Amino acid sequence: DAERARFVPPARVLHRSDHEVVVATPDGPPRLTEEANRTLSGIVQPVRVRLTPIPGPATVVTTPVRSGREANPAVNLMLAELTEANFMSTWQTLEDFVTRYTLAPENVLATGWIRDQFLSFGLDAEFHLYWQDGTRRNVVATLPGMLDPERVVYLTAHLDSRSGTPLVCAPGADDDASGVAVLLELARTWHEQGYVPRQTVLFAAWDAEEEGLLGSTHYVLHPRYPLQDTVAMVQFDMVGAGGDTLWIDGEGELGQHLRAVAEALGIET
Repeated sequence: DAERARFVPPARVLHRSDHEVVVATPDGPPRLTEEANRTLSGIVQPVRVRLTPIPGPATVVTTPVRSGREANPAVNLMLAELTEANFMSTWQTLEDFVTRYTLAPENVLATGWIRDQFLSFGLDAEFHLYWQDGTRRNVVATLPGMLDPERVVYLTAHLDSRSGTPLVCAPGADDDASGVAVLLELARTWHEQGYVPRQTVLFAAWDAEEEGLLGSTHYVLHPRYPLQDTVAMVQFDMVGAGGDTLWIDGEGELGQHLRAVAEALGIET
């Protein structure tokens, strides 16, 4: 609740809107006052905006990434199936719901369409229900692993959208139809290639992300698989924005590999 949020000085509030507050601080993230931290519900998710722009790479990096491993031939086959035409068709369909705001009737249509797409790709897809002024639903789909099915890799995005007039128009083309389109295109490609992963892959399209991460928070409290069996999670959010930042949380093999890829491509991590 942006209007009720109060911050420890010398933080200075520049703007308040719905669930977001722009706060200027001399250094480090802003901190809620003790009372605000105690009385406000939801997840606090600070995003740092620098006063100085980040310079882009001086030259385009064309050197292939060296990570100590050869590319899996199956990956090359799947990449060949990922075409701009297929991606744009999926992306456009999601935008054409006009609004996917959690409390709008179109949200029900969108979640149903997303689940049906996963089902058409041969996945075990279902709604993961939670309560927010009525029954709402995440969409989760599972591709079982062959060798280590108890271990789970999460590929996720959020399906809802928001605007100044969310019940009328909130197409959310970038935020986050672009991310959901990635999930559906990956599922389609893997299905057409007959790809079976080593570990279980769970695709999740979260609802009510714009309302305070409500759908994903409910999943964490009621997961399909024990969270300690999670291998990794990749969240696709606003991938259509053309940004150049990759957020990596973890120092394991996957994290190290992603950092090497990002460094070679000139992407900030």
